[in-house]
Amino acid sequence: MHSIFTNGNIKGTVYMSYEMNVKELTSKEKTVAIERGLTFAESSTLADFANTITAPATVVVWSMHQVLWGTWDGTKITFPESVEVNMEFATEVRVFSETEEIHVYKTKRGSWLGRKITDSEATTGVVMDTVDSTARLLGDEVRHIDANFVECKDSGRKISQIIPTPATAGDTYGLVTRNYVDYVAETGQATYSDYRFVAIVGMKKG
Repeated sequence: MHSIFTNGNIKGTVYMSYEMNVKELTSKEKTVAIERGLTFAESSTLADFANTITAPATVVVWSMHQVLWGTWDGTKITFPESVEVNMEFATEVRVFSETEEIHVYKTKRGSWLGRKITDSEATTGVVMDTVDSTARLLGDEVRHIDANFVECKDSGRKISQIIPTPATAGDTYGLVTRNYVDYVAETGQATYSDYRFVAIVGMKKG
């Protein structure tokens, strides 16, 4: 994945320049519920999406000119001070936690379409193999703005992004992504059928 930068803001469908955390990737079985084809009206707000996820959760909004991170506490969505989200220009939204995520995108007609994934340790339901990986988020310089948000700055390119402060501190920060494995019936070959964001975590430099 690659980032596209302009005028100090991050543009495009992918918001991070990353390197994979150097760890052996292992699979783990989870009971997974996937709801596809979820629809929301053009007038939908971020709270309409967030209300489908149990708080606390992290919010990320892609718009035509920037990517914004926030938090959901079950009552309100909080963004860094002075940041405003204009849903007219928003194109994609993810609200995610350790156990679930809703991912929606704006259609050409202006309405929203998406899917929700819920993981559990239940003994009944659809069991899938999952693989977690951690990608380093943009920024080798970290500055705590307040108790809720951290600025990660790329010193070489003079660009930055503000992310929610994770529970685990670090020299830099990374994004945990969970991949869901399907198997081709004829060959048994493993493929990734979907993925979701799980959490922001602290990482060590180097």
